[in-house]
Amino acid sequence: MTPGESLFEAGKNKAIRLLLFRSRSRRELREKLQARGFPPDIVDEVTRWLEERGYLDDRSYAENLARILAVNRLWGNFRILLALRERGIPPFLAEEALQAVRRDLGEREAMGKYIQKKYGKTGESDINSKEFTLGERHRLFRSLSSRGFPRELIMEIISMPKEEKIHDGE
Repeated sequence: MTPGESLFEAGKNKAIRLLLFRSRSRRELREKLQARGFPPDIVDEVTRWLEERGYLDDRSYAENLARILAVNRLWGNFRILLALRERGIPPFLAEEALQAVRRDLGEREAMGKYIQKKYGKTGESDINSKEFTLGERHRLFRSLSSRGFPRELIMEIISMPKEEKIHDGE
């Protein structure tokens, strides 16, 4: 805080600097300001001021982050929702953001793009060919699972021999 600067002005300036560095959710910004020693009433006032001017918008933030995670990182729905919740996005906004993204790029399509990018395989027939070993299919299962894709969808794509079962934690 500089001499003559009010606590509100100092909080506002700090918040703007934080938002210039990267977008944040309302909760993330509140936590950052409180960690910097700003009292809760000043944090409330600053966040309200930013929201009124459109600098802080959880809906827009959630949609942008969901799009990045779905399109660029090729994550599944579960992992995207988890990431949004970790950043303080309310569940209803997280669901709305995910639905908006999935209208453009479905979860199955995202999984296909990931498989193509990571393994160079272009379709289910490539994955289920004899050249793609059982061990590779197990690794692919774990990889897709860790990206938040549902087990049922993964099993549809990767046809495993009936005697082979993939267990979580193996």
